[in-house]
Amino acid sequence: MIRRATSAAGTTEWVFRHCQEDHANLHATLEASTAAEGRFHVRREFGAVYVAADRETALAELDHRARMAGLSREDLLPRLLLTLELTARRILDLTDEGVRQAWGLSAVDLSGDDYTWCQEVARAARDDGYEAIRFPSARGAGENYAVFLDRLAPGSHVREHAREWI
Repeated sequence: MIRRATSAAGTTEWVFRHCQEDHANLHATLEASTAAEGRFHVRREFGAVYVAADRETALAELDHRARMAGLSREDLLPRLLLTLELTARRILDLTDEGVRQAWGLSAVDLSGDDYTWCQEVARAARDDGYEAIRFPSARGAGENYAVFLDRLAPGSHVREHAREWI
C-alpha cells in the first residue's frame, strides 16, 4: 500500500482514526468538535477531524488520551480503528520546518497545551483555502492531520476504507 502519493488531483494518503462507534460518522464528529477547544479547531467557531498518518501514531494518541484520564488503553476499549483514504488538494505541511517557521510556529507550539498559536494558524489556513493541516504528533515520531471537512474542495474527500475493533 502506498503511504502518500501526490498528483495533479492532490495528495492521497491512507490515514487512521480511533473512535467510539458513534463517532465513526466524520461529519457528525466535525460538528461535535466545535463543542471543545482543540489544537487546530476553535470552540464554537469551526471544527476539525483529527487522523494519524499511521496506525502506530493513532494508537499512541489513544494511549495518551487514556493516560490523561488516569486510565489504560484497555479501559477505553472497545473502539474502532478506521482506515481512511484522505485526498486533499491543499495541505498546510507543518512537518516541514521551513513552512512551520514561515507560519510562526515552534515545535513547542505543536506539542504543548497552549493551543493559541495553532488555532490562529488554523484560522488563517482555512481563510487561505487549505483543506487540512499536517503536523508532527506530540506522541512520538508520527504525523497527524487536522482535516477541515467543511472546506474540502471538489475532488477532495475522506472515505472509509476499513474498520476494525481494537
